[in-house]
Amino acid sequence: MIDLRLLREDPDRVRASQRARGEDPGLVDALLAADERRRAAVSAADGLRAEQKALGRRIPKASPEERRALLEQAKKLAEEVKAAEADQAAADAALREARLAICESDEDVVNEVAITVVHEIAHHFGIQEERLHELGWG
Repeated sequence: MIDLRLLREDPDRVRASQRARGEDPGLVDALLAADERRRAAVSAADGLRAEQKALGRRIPKASPEERRALLEQAKKLAEEVKAAEADQAAADAALREARLAICESDEDVVNEVAITVVHEIAHHFGIQEERLHELGWG
Protein backbone atom coordinates (compact mmCIF):
# COMPACT_ATOMS: atom_id res chain seq x y z
CA MET A 1 0.00 0.00 0.00
CA ILE A 2 1.26 3.48 -0.82
CA ASP A 3 1.38 5.81 2.17
CA LEU A 4 0.17 9.16 0.82
CA ARG A 5 2.19 11.09 3.38
CA LEU A 6 5.37 9.32 2.20
CA LEU A 7 4.34 9.94 -1.38
CA ARG A 8 3.95 13.68 -0.73
CA GLU A 9 7.18 13.97 1.24
CA ASP A 10 9.42 11.76 -0.91
CA PRO A 11 7.93 11.02 -4.33
CA ASP A 12 11.36 10.17 -5.76
CA ARG A 13 11.61 7.25 -3.33
CA VAL A 14 8.26 5.91 -4.53
CA ARG A 15 9.28 6.40 -8.17
CA ALA A 16 12.49 4.45 -7.48
CA SER A 17 10.43 1.66 -5.95
CA GLN A 18 8.24 1.56 -9.05
CA ARG A 19 11.28 1.38 -11.33
CA ALA A 20 12.87 -1.35 -9.16
CA ARG A 21 9.73 -3.47 -9.57
CA GLY A 22 9.64 -2.84 -13.31
CA GLU A 23 6.52 -0.71 -12.99
CA ASP A 24 5.73 2.66 -14.53
CA PRO A 25 7.08 5.51 -12.35
CA GLY A 26 4.62 7.82 -14.13
CA LEU A 27 1.91 6.26 -11.96
CA VAL A 28 3.47 8.12 -9.03
CA ASP A 29 2.86 11.47 -10.70
CA ALA A 30 -0.70 10.46 -11.53
CA LEU A 31 -1.25 9.51 -7.89
CA LEU A 32 0.28 12.79 -6.66
CA ALA A 33 -2.02 14.76 -8.97
CA ALA A 34 -5.07 12.76 -7.87
CA ASP A 35 -4.15 13.25 -4.21
CA GLU A 36 -3.77 17.00 -4.66
CA ARG A 37 -7.07 17.24 -6.51
CA ARG A 38 -8.85 15.27 -3.78
CA ARG A 39 -7.32 17.35 -1.00
CA ALA A 40 -8.42 20.54 -2.77
CA ALA A 41 -11.92 19.14 -3.34
CA VAL A 42 -12.26 18.09 0.32
CA SER A 43 -11.11 21.53 1.46
CA ALA A 44 -13.54 23.30 -0.88
CA ALA A 45 -16.49 21.14 0.15
CA ASP A 46 -15.66 21.48 3.85
CA GLY A 47 -15.41 25.25 3.49
CA LEU A 48 -18.75 25.49 1.72
CA ARG A 49 -20.45 23.25 4.29
CA ALA A 50 -19.08 25.42 7.11
CA GLU A 51 -20.35 28.53 5.32
CA GLN A 52 -23.73 26.84 4.84
CA LYS A 53 -23.91 25.92 8.53
CA ALA A 54 -23.04 29.47 9.61
CA LEU A 55 -25.65 30.89 7.27
CA GLY A 56 -28.23 28.45 8.63
CA ARG A 57 -27.63 29.78 12.14
CA ARG A 58 -28.22 33.37 10.96
CA ILE A 59 -31.59 32.73 9.31
CA PRO A 60 -33.72 32.24 12.47
CA LYS A 61 -32.30 35.45 13.98
CA ALA A 62 -32.87 37.58 10.87
CA SER A 63 -35.65 40.06 10.32
CA PRO A 64 -38.33 39.03 7.78
CA GLU A 65 -36.71 41.19 5.08
CA GLU A 66 -33.26 39.83 5.77
CA ARG A 67 -34.59 36.28 6.02
CA ARG A 68 -35.78 36.29 2.39
CA ALA A 69 -32.36 37.36 1.16
CA LEU A 70 -30.62 34.86 3.43
CA LEU A 71 -32.90 32.04 2.24
CA GLU A 72 -32.07 32.88 -1.36
CA GLN A 73 -28.38 32.93 -0.46
CA ALA A 74 -28.81 29.58 1.31
CA LYS A 75 -30.44 28.09 -1.78
CA LYS A 76 -27.51 29.17 -3.98
CA LEU A 77 -25.04 27.93 -1.40
CA ALA A 78 -26.81 24.56 -1.25
CA GLU A 79 -26.30 24.22 -5.01
CA GLU A 80 -22.61 25.07 -4.61
CA VAL A 81 -22.27 22.50 -1.81
CA LYS A 82 -23.94 19.85 -3.97
CA ALA A 83 -21.55 20.60 -6.84
CA ALA A 84 -18.54 20.59 -4.49
CA GLU A 85 -19.61 17.24 -3.03
CA ALA A 86 -19.94 15.80 -6.53
CA ASP A 87 -16.46 17.09 -7.35
CA GLN A 88 -15.17 15.54 -4.13
CA ALA A 89 -16.76 12.20 -5.01
CA ALA A 90 -15.13 12.30 -8.45
CA ALA A 91 -11.78 13.20 -6.89
CA ASP A 92 -12.18 10.33 -4.39
CA ALA A 93 -12.82 7.92 -7.24
CA ALA A 94 -9.82 9.21 -9.22
CA LEU A 95 -7.57 8.89 -6.17
CA ARG A 96 -8.81 5.37 -5.51
CA GLU A 97 -8.07 4.36 -9.11
CA ALA A 98 -4.60 5.93 -8.99
CA ARG A 99 -3.78 4.16 -5.70
CA LEU A 100 -5.01 0.81 -6.96
CA ALA A 101 -2.86 1.18 -10.09
CA ILE A 102 0.21 1.14 -7.83
CA CYS A 103 -0.90 -1.68 -5.52
CA GLU A 104 1.51 -4.59 -5.56
CA SER A 105 -0.91 -7.41 -4.74
CA ASP A 106 -4.50 -8.42 -4.13
CA GLU A 107 -3.78 -8.05 -0.42
CA ASP A 108 -2.85 -4.40 -0.98
CA VAL A 109 -6.13 -3.87 -2.82
CA VAL A 110 -8.10 -5.43 0.05
CA ASN A 111 -6.21 -3.23 2.52
CA GLU A 112 -6.93 -0.12 0.44
CA VAL A 113 -10.64 -0.98 0.40
CA ALA A 114 -10.68 -1.46 4.19
CA ILE A 115 -8.93 1.88 4.73
CA THR A 116 -11.36 3.61 2.38
CA VAL A 117 -14.40 2.16 4.17
CA VAL A 118 -13.12 3.18 7.62
CA HIS A 119 -12.15 6.60 6.23
CA GLU A 120 -15.59 7.30 4.76
CA ILE A 121 -17.45 6.05 7.85
CA ALA A 122 -15.26 8.33 9.97
CA HIS A 123 -16.19 11.30 7.75
CA HIS A 124 -19.86 10.39 8.23
CA PHE A 125 -19.35 10.76 11.97
CA GLY A 126 -17.60 14.11 11.56
CA ILE A 127 -13.96 13.10 11.87
CA GLN A 128 -11.90 15.48 9.76
CA GLU A 129 -9.15 14.58 7.29
CA GLU A 130 -6.26 15.76 9.47
CA ARG A 131 -7.38 13.65 12.43
CA LEU A 132 -7.78 10.58 10.21
CA HIS A 133 -4.17 10.98 9.07
CA GLU A 134 -3.05 11.29 12.69
CA LEU A 135 -4.84 8.02 13.43
CA GLY A 136 -3.29 6.29 10.41
CA TRP A 137 -6.48 6.11 8.36
CA GLY A 138 -5.55 8.85 5.88
